[in-house]
Amino acid sequence: MSEKEQIRAYWIRQWGEFDPHVEPLAITEGDGGKVSVRVHQLVKSLQVIEIRSLAPCDDATAFRALNEEWITRYFTLEAKDRETLNNPAHSILLKGGARRSLNCALTATGRIAH
Repeated sequence: MSEKEQIRAYWIRQWGEFDPHVEPLAITEGDGGKVSVRVHQLVKSLQVIEIRSLAPCDDATAFRALNEEWITRYFTLEAKDRETLNNPAHSILLKGGARRSLNCALTATGRIAH
């Protein structure tokens, strides 16, 4: 499967979990026939979702495992990724970032950091 097909398959799976509503607001044509569409999008989960903040020690193993799985499935796990995932308290939290846990049906299904 090509990288483009892998990305497409990823988003098809993601949208299979949600009820998206996209409303076009404006369509404009630019130089060279390039078309831009401005939309309003509302995404609703088909399941009950809880998003919660994680304390520095909460679910560190699951946070690392889920992120490593996602990165290695679609990209290459690099040294900087390992450094961040091995010590998220230092790499994310102490720099003012946060980690969140996404739980669907009481199961941790995702971890994000920002």
